[in-house]
Amino acid sequence: MKKFTIIAVSASLVVGSFSPAMAENSRYTYLADWHGPNYSGIVPATVSKTWTDYNKDNVSTEVYLYGVQAYMVGTSNFYSSPKQQLQMQKDTLFGWASVGNTTTAPGISHSWGDLGSGTFRFQRNGATVNANGVVSNCYSDCPYLFNASSVQIFW
Repeated sequence: MKKFTIIAVSASLVVGSFSPAMAENSRYTYLADWHGPNYSGIVPATVSKTWTDYNKDNVSTEVYLYGVQAYMVGTSNFYSSPKQQLQMQKDTLFGWASVGNTTTAPGISHSWGDLGSGTFRFQRNGATVNANGVVSNCYSDCPYLFNASSVQIFW
């Protein structure tokens, strides 16, 4: 009986660490060929699909990225991306407005707190790229495209 209890508690801690308590809703997706705001003169940056938060919960809006890689078009070289900067945006009467940036590593929550009600999306504003041991910051005019094998969004 003791062995079962320990395993059950351990499993619940692992599962609980990946999802905010009582989130109103969530979405699971991936990212393919995401670019920053000034990639090769392309404006605007790639953005996520939108979602509507009805603010029924008082829970933080969070985004988790997993398996993030960077690559340059025309090459077959994929590099790790140890940190990403995401910008959360809210739809307003005057267009999309930033509600803040977060920078963190894959698998760690990008969290903006309780954003209230509204329609939201996020974009990748920057990242670090580890190209064969050379780590560089890569922001709006970044020459790399980014993929993430798994993205979890909680609101």
